[in-house]
Amino acid sequence: MASEKCVRRGAVVSKLGLGTAAVPRKEHSAMADHYQPTTIRRRQIAEAALAVIAEGGLGAFTTRAIAARLEITDGTIFRHFANKQEIVQAAMERLEEELFIPLEPGEDGWSALESLFRRRARLLGGPEAIGRLVFSEQLVHAGGEAGLEKFRAWRRRTQHLVESQLDALRASGRARSDLPLATMVRLFLGTMITFSNERVAFGGPLEDLDAKIDAAWAGLRVVLSAPEAS
Repeated sequence: MASEKCVRRGAVVSKLGLGTAAVPRKEHSAMADHYQPTTIRRRQIAEAALAVIAEGGLGAFTTRAIAARLEITDGTIFRHFANKQEIVQAAMERLEEELFIPLEPGEDGWSALESLFRRRARLLGGPEAIGRLVFSEQLVHAGGEAGLEKFRAWRRRTQHLVESQLDALRASGRARSDLPLATMVRLFLGTMITFSNERVAFGGPLEDLDAKIDAAWAGLRVVLSAPEAS
């Protein structure tokens, strides 16, 4: 099951800055064009849209570019989506799967926060544009009103995840209690966004990304930990 999940996610994971494998283009098959089940074809189109945006930004996001990547026709796309806004909304749903990968059994407290921080930092600080679009208004506006609501839901969900873990850590004496919980949540989220902005502004070799994430997480944990627990 785990290997199947990795294969299924592989095409989009590399474009989200979470892996290194190339996004494969679909081999042309007239039979596949006509007989792919709707759910599979919609997913393929959503992943192709993410890849197109990752490579060229929203300016490159056209149905022609998506069709070329999948070697299908524009007509095939519009048999599954009414318009480009619906494609963006489906792409955002696919991206959401990467943003909110379930925690591993036994992950809680600091391990849960570290796992979340590292995944998001790789996504936001990676070399592809798609990660940085997570906190931008471009993708949101392209998705229309439904895209805006999805974006707001992401923020609420992320805030709740961080808040619940920090609250539990405070209750057990492992996180500092001299700051309001809301301030600690802002520190956590702000560090992720700052990390992304610094990568955009100053760049740096991709090989250094993990070391940069290590340093950012170590500093953040010291700031958030109770003095005797840091």
